[in-house]
Amino acid sequence: MIFQRRRKVFESHVFVVDALGFSDKIRRADRRSLLDLWGEVDRQYAAFKLKLPNLVALQFGSRIIGTREFETLRLNDMFIVHSRREMPDPALRYLVTASILYQQMLALKYIPRGGLGFGDIVRGDGLLVGGGFLDAYDHAEKRPSSVKDICAIAISPHFMATIGYSKKALRLVCFYEGHFFLHPYHLVDPDLGPFSPGRVLDCLEAAETNEEKLNATRKFLSELEDYDATMLPGS
Repeated sequence: MIFQRRRKVFESHVFVVDALGFSDKIRRADRRSLLDLWGEVDRQYAAFKLKLPNLVALQFGSRIIGTREFETLRLNDMFIVHSRREMPDPALRYLVTASILYQQMLALKYIPRGGLGFGDIVRGDGLLVGGGFLDAYDHAEKRPSSVKDICAIAISPHFMATIGYSKKALRLVCFYEGHFFLHPYHLVDPDLGPFSPGRVLDCLEAAETNEEKLNATRKFLSELEDYDATMLPGS
């Protein structure tokens, strides 16, 4: 008789992000270049896991060990982050996590697009299912046409409802065309250095982003409303 460990449904914030155009690289790859792509993604994944805001994280080659407030899963070029553990200010920590990975991907000449969601999920044996994942995935991959091509991290209303009145968290959020997004450059990571609209666009151009996505992101960067702007009189 085969015994299976009992699975548990839990609520979690979920972060989903992928690199646009990476699937085309996979399709064009021969066996040698496919191995090179595998190594490239594996190195990026290890660097990202090391930056997750866990209490303790140590790197041994491509392995990261330590406390596991955050758990990760990857599918080709898609990274998924969730948590089974309670932690203080979880929404803020997910916003920080998303901001670091977004900027890291830009610096490495990837084209990032993702979503932040919240809801019930079940995780085990390499499988993750649930409404929390769909909430994040839909805001990454199934956006309305008006914001579909923006190279940024969209935030679901379910995620926004968990932020409350945290000013630190709200300063990492911006508003555009009736939708919430992660602020693309408010957070400054000491290793990556400061970002600006110009640097974001330079990185996207270096990653050979097509004109449609580049123009959509340029318009987003010039017209987004952030927390400080909404606090001004008459806004």
